[in-house]
Amino acid sequence: MRADNCRYEYFKHHHGMLGLNIFYCHYCGKLLFDKHKIAIDHINAVARVRHSRWLRWKYRWKKDGINSLSNLTTSCIACNTAKRDKGGAWVIRGRVGWMAVLFRYVVISLFWYAGYQVFINTFLPLIREAWK
Repeated sequence: MRADNCRYEYFKHHHGMLGLNIFYCHYCGKLLFDKHKIAIDHINAVARVRHSRWLRWKYRWKKDGINSLSNLTTSCIACNTAKRDKGGAWVIRGRVGWMAVLFRYVVISLFWYAGYQVFINTFLPLIREAWK
C-alpha cells in the first residue's frame, strides 16, 4: 500500500514556507531546514487504514489511495517515531498543523478569560450588594 515515490511527490507539490524549502513538523512545530532529515508521514497511518474498514473505504475513492497528498505531511524524525500507527490527537495535529492547534487553545483561553472578566465586573458587584 505504501508507495515508494511519496516523498518525491510531496516535495514536487509542496515547496515549504514562502517557497524557501523551510518546512515545519505538523506535530510539534519544530522548523525543518534539511530535506534529508524530514520524514514524510502518513497522517492516517498505513497500518491503521489496513485494520479499519471505514478508512479503507475512505481512501478507496482517492486517486492515490492512502498515498494521496491530502494524507501526507511533514514531521521531524522524533514525532514520526512517536506517532507510529496512532490516531486521535495525532491525526488532528497532522491535519491542521501544530500552530493551528496552539492558536485554537490560545483563542479559547482568551475567550474564557474574557468571559470570566465579564462575570467578575458584572455579577460580582450585584452579589456583594445582595449580601449587604
